Amino acid sequence: SSGINAEYGKYNSDITPIAVPLIVVGAILVLVGLVGCCGAISGKHGLLNIYIIVVVIVIVVEIAVCIYCVIKKNDIRDMSVEGGKELMDNAKSGNATEAQITSVNSIQYILECCGTSGKDFWGNGEYPNSCCSTYTYEEATGKQLVMV
Repeated sequence: SSGINAEYGKYNSDITPIAVPLIVVGAILVLVGLVGCCGAISGKHGLLNIYIIVVVIVIVVEIAVCIYCVIKKNDIRDMSVEGGKELMDNAKSGNATEAQITSVNSIQYILECCGTSGKDFWGNGEYPNSCCSTYTYEEATGKQLVMV
């Protein structure tokens, strides 16, 4: 149990640099929304102007992020594929942690796939039961892949 928590704790600490700014941005947007609401209720043009300026800035930033993602889509896809291959290879070699096994099972269940290239990826005619249509999501956690 403590091993699982330590493993998940590692992933939690990895997302902290992303989560904290998102929470801050969300809090700022709530405050901006309150400013807009107060401006609309009170009829004060200054508050409404602040609201409009911030909303326009947010929209411009969102458009910039979308453009960046479109430009970098190949890099993003390559990083995703590389990470998926590494995860599957770890599971295949038996070096996967419990969290990684849970991830492999969940990915195979949700995407209805098996390995990176089908059931043959796992070799020896065996493959994890998460490749099967009878697999249920509740079975995703485990210390090892259950081969069938």
